[in-house]
Amino acid sequence: MHRSIEQHIEYLDNEIETLETEILELIQRYPKLRRHSDLLTSIIGLGQTAAVTFLGELSAASNFASSRKLEVFCGITPRLFESGSSVRGRPRISKVGNARTRKALYMPAVCALRTNPVLRDFADRLRAAGKPGKVVVGAVMRKLLRIMFAVVKTGRHFEIDFKSRRPLPAPAGALTAIVTG
Repeated sequence: MHRSIEQHIEYLDNEIETLETEILELIQRYPKLRRHSDLLTSIIGLGQTAAVTFLGELSAASNFASSRKLEVFCGITPRLFESGSSVRGRPRISKVGNARTRKALYMPAVCALRTNPVLRDFADRLRAAGKPGKVVVGAVMRKLLRIMFAVVKTGRHFEIDFKSRRPLPAPAGALTAIVTG
C-alpha cells in the first residue's frame, strides 16, 4: 500500500510539472501575456508563480478603473469592526474576494519584505508606527498588488526610484486663499 501511495504522488508531481510547462509555453506563445509576465517579474520579490497566478486569475486587471477596485475584488482591504460606541474590534483583512489571488500574494509579500527596498521601507514605517506583523504583511500585500496593477496598466517595468508625475493635491487652505484672495 505504501508503494502505491508513492507511485500516485510521483504521478501527481509529473502532472503538475507538465501543466506548469504548458502554462509557461502558453504565456510565451501570446505576446500580450509574455509582455505582462515580463513586466510582473520585473518587480523585486515577485516570482514566476505569482505572476502566472495573477495573469490567470486577473487577466483583465487592466480593465479595473483603479487599483482600489482591484484590491476590493481580491479581498485584501481592511475591514473595520465597529458597532456604536461599545463594540470596537481589531481591523482585519476582509477576505471577501478572490482567495487564490490573496493566497498567491502572501509569499511574494513576505519575500518582498526582505528583498524589495520600496516595500521594506514601507514595512519599516508601519512597524515604527506600532503595527503588528500580520497587519504589516497585509499592507505589503496591498502595496504589492498596487505595484503589479501599475506595472501592467502602464506597460513600464518596475523602478525602485519611481516618482509619480501626477501633481500632489494642494492643501485645503491654499485653495481657499486663492479663491478668496
